[in-house]
Amino acid sequence: MSQQHRWLSPSNRTLLSLLSLGLLLIVAACGGDSGNYKTTQTNNSGGIGVNGDAKFSGNIIFVKKRNMFILHGKDGSLTQLTSDGTTLQPAISPDNSTIAFEVRKSGNDYSDIATMPVTGGAITMRTDDSLHDKSTGRPYHYLFWANNPIWTGDGQNLIYTTDFFKGGKTTRYSNQTCPGISDGPNSSYILDMGIAEMPANAQAAPALDQPPTLLAWPYCLAGGDQDLSLRPGVADTEVLFTSFQYAGAKNDLISQLSLLIIPASGQEQVIQLSPQDPNALPLQASWSPDGKSITYIRREKGQDNLYVMSVPDTITGTPNDESYIISQHGATKRSVYYTNTDYYAASQKLADGIVGNPIWINGHQLVYMQLMQLDNGNQEFDLFLANLKFSTPAASTTPTASPTGAAATGTPGAASAPGIAIDGKPIQLTQGGVDGESRPVWFP
Repeated sequence: MSQQHRWLSPSNRTLLSLLSLGLLLIVAACGGDSGNYKTTQTNNSGGIGVNGDAKFSGNIIFVKKRNMFILHGKDGSLTQLTSDGTTLQPAISPDNSTIAFEVRKSGNDYSDIATMPVTGGAITMRTDDSLHDKSTGRPYHYLFWANNPIWTGDGQNLIYTTDFFKGGKTTRYSNQTCPGISDGPNSSYILDMGIAEMPANAQAAPALDQPPTLLAWPYCLAGGDQDLSLRPGVADTEVLFTSFQYAGAKNDLISQLSLLIIPASGQEQVIQLSPQDPNALPLQASWSPDGKSITYIRREKGQDNLYVMSVPDTITGTPNDESYIISQHGATKRSVYYTNTDYYAASQKLADGIVGNPIWINGHQLVYMQLMQLDNGNQEFDLFLANLKFSTPAASTTPTASPTGAAATGTPGAASAPGIAIDGKPIQLTQGGVDGESRPVWFP
């Protein structure tokens, strides 16, 4: 499920974390929907059952056994896009014509980004680590991971996670969050995934000849960043993501929901939207179509619970004395960090301990994965569809919260966020399993 990891010694707090580079949810639920399922036998992915009673608007791209499929909501039919077991983490272009995805071949200590038409057909590699000259040997030859691509709003670029900027003699970069390590002899073994950008029409070439643009450093030694989601409907580039780091007196592994804001002009910002709490790890956040709500998973008390939080059009925060230099094609910029946990503290819980990888399929429905306990003792992820209901509250309070994520307080007289809840029983869409490491994608 996860990449092959190379880490520094345990004395440097580099504990292996399955949270960092591809997540399987550790929750289970029994039973399921008794819908009218029709099973389709696939090419190299086994059988996939589709609930014929569950109709929805648009289409859902999902992955099973690292092959991509499209589930068509109007009739429950399936289109298989790939069959070689190497594709995962799909993302659809803004014009719904092209899929970007990760290519991860068995036995390779690297991965790449590729694109293909949504109708199927030829795959075009956008990065290709196999083109590297391996004659120089380790630690001076690097094998790079590239995954979790998303499209920019104009469809011209791909934003993705990569360990390209891990430093050392070959790339000559230095992770600003780990001085003394990233530029030392062990730098080849730091696989923290940072956020980068490249043209969506890039021609595959050796990475050292065609480096991506760095957007955000990962925190040193904790696995880095994941769960990228682009905020729709805003002028600036705003990318929601999960960042991992070791924090506190005990160096606990924590995750934070963070918002990377890249304005057309001006200073880049990262606003951390959740507190540093080792007992509640937020993960897998995604934007609503109007850019006003965020759904996410909160790992707490042995469960993976589904939450939603509302945010304003403009998100600001308090400076937290943290900033890093970002070098982009010769230009030096500074990424300044802020904190605002108010909206997180006012989150609404939608479901307990049963879900993962939630996405909005339109303005009033969610699709997510649920880990099912089967009669034979096995477990599998399947797709579920939930309707949402919204309530407009009376003027009451503006939610505010302490940096520790304590219960929200408020200022009288301000309008609070709309109430959001799941309306009725969620509907199971598939039987036979889907891959928990790849977020599903909806398009009209």
